[in-house]
Amino acid sequence: MEKLKNRLEIFKKKYWKLLKILITISLFLIIILKVDLVKSIKLFKEVNLFIFIPLFLYIPALLISTIKWKISLDNKEDLWPLFKIYWISGFFSNFLPSTIGGDSYKVLKLRKKIGVKNVLESVIFDRFSGVLGLIIFCAIFSKIIFKTTNNFYLSFFSIFLLIGIIVFIIIVTLLDKNSFKIINYLKNILKKFYRKSLYLILLSFCFLTLGAISLWVYYFMFGYKINFLIILSFYCLIQIINMLPISINGWGIREGLSIYLFSLIGIPMEISLSISLISRLILFIQTGLGGIIYANTKN
Repeated sequence: MEKLKNRLEIFKKKYWKLLKILITISLFLIIILKVDLVKSIKLFKEVNLFIFIPLFLYIPALLISTIKWKISLDNKEDLWPLFKIYWISGFFSNFLPSTIGGDSYKVLKLRKKIGVKNVLESVIFDRFSGVLGLIIFCAIFSKIIFKTTNNFYLSFFSIFLLIGIIVFIIIVTLLDKNSFKIINYLKNILKKFYRKSLYLILLSFCFLTLGAISLWVYYFMFGYKINFLIILSFYCLIQIINMLPISINGWGIREGLSIYLFSLIGIPMEISLSISLISRLILFIQTGLGGIIYANTKN
């Protein structure tokens, strides 16, 4: 058992990153073979003033995320300093694996003031409530996804995930806390999370709605008026599958899934690819402002 564990660790260190790079490249090769990349890039010229709506929606979305984190911290910190830390953490997430880089910055920034344990718990609450809210939201709209895609697995993927989370929570709750140290830790975490869960999940719904509004605006900018509930359903599904750690920061997954889903409602593949690339560029600008805040922050 120990040998197997060591081999898995060696594989993860040596080959997992390489495997993710290969998967990312493969996904983009498939996209390039299916979609006219030159045409997608030329569509950038059609960008107009509507682009400022998703650009500035980042601020209220970031504010919602900060309020979530403040609640997770039991309101121990003022909103504005947390807002700056959250924005800067988004900047670091561009260059470090997934959101780990950003979360690490939060821990480093507040560890001396309120303790590493408290900050880690707040990050866990923040992330878990976001994932749980996303899965619940997507499960609510699973019928719309099925009617639009006629794909059983994509449509009810979120429901299976939700059932899995519920079963896991029930098992942890029923197990004797003295059986394993990790069980005792999870019980304590869940107990603390229950008190804040409703507020955190509702705020997660608001955050997702703002993201879907941004996506709706992108398609509207290119002349496509799509039913907002379809946009919201697709956005949640894309966000869930984008969390799978099989490519570099979700590159290729989000683009490919957007192309596939929106093609089912008659949107040209080049439009969806162009929107995916533009939205990535906008996100880089938004989080890049966090880098400017970091550069002008003392200590």
